[in-house]
Amino acid sequence: MAVRRVFVGPGAAGRTHQLRAWADATERRIDGRVVWVRGSFEQRELATRPRRLVEALNSITGDDALAVDDAHWLPDDIVEMILSTVDRAPTGAALASYPDRPLLRELDACLLYT
Repeated sequence: MAVRRVFVGPGAAGRTHQLRAWADATERRIDGRVVWVRGSFEQRELATRPRRLVEALNSITGDDALAVDDAHWLPDDIVEMILSTVDRAPTGAALASYPDRPLLRELDACLLYT
């Protein structure tokens, strides 16, 4: 089973810092790379968001890991793709408790309780 971790907290709580530490430690344990998906950066570039995110998520191999920063800003179709990656790659995610959506609760539970 892939290593999973979730970091939840309000803004400026250190979620991204904790995710970076997890990604650094994970990168030392895997043969591949850590693929980063960032919700906050995507908010600034709405025109290219879906294509770039889908390409990044589709590029993950069995040797890679996935780090998701600011998952609460990602659209549901991308969160669904992340959920489908969790079983095949180590996955870490940082998200705020708001905005709250069913798929974000599912991601939180998937990473926290397994």
